[in-house]
Amino acid sequence: MQAQGLTRAGPWPCLEAGDGEAIVLMHGALGDLRTLAPVVPHLAHRGRVITWTQRGFGTGAFAGPALDVPFGTAQQADDLIAFLDARSLARAHVVAWSFSAHSALAAAVRHPARFASLCVYDLGFPTFITDPACLEALAAEAGPVFAAIGDALQSGGVLAAAEAMIDASGGPGTFRHAPDALQGGMSLRDALESLVV
Repeated sequence: MQAQGLTRAGPWPCLEAGDGEAIVLMHGALGDLRTLAPVVPHLAHRGRVITWTQRGFGTGAFAGPALDVPFGTAQQADDLIAFLDARSLARAHVVAWSFSAHSALAAAVRHPARFASLCVYDLGFPTFITDPACLEALAAEAGPVFAAIGDALQSGGVLAAAEAMIDASGGPGTFRHAPDALQGGMSLRDALESLVV
């Protein structure tokens, strides 16, 4: 994806199409706005669709704000509300995937009037789950996935762990067969290698 069509909402790069009620798309870990950019034109007939890069993610023109504040769910939740303010959105339908689902839930708990609706998908850990049966089901499903990611980290490093995580969500080979926009085009390798001290 070229940087054409990008706008900024405060410090956040974003891509927008359509008119009407706002539909805000939030990427997961290891992504940026390019992860969900292909979806934007397909949803534009339903409203004003916006995808953006969250703090600490993305590179180059697609980079979100720097990690100059403590990184975590609370900050990302604050950032979501600040992003809505920067786009002059009193309310929005928010679709949050993976990592971003936790911050979207936290923002919705603190600011329910800002959400016309909230759809979260593929939460990786039980931030808001309290039902014992649901926690048990999540542990049974997520335990082997996170064990494989940990094993990959120990045996092959950060890149191997990222590959294990992406493959756990999308199926075996997803990481290696991903188009550049979802792998190398986002400088994923450079970003992950920079984490290694």
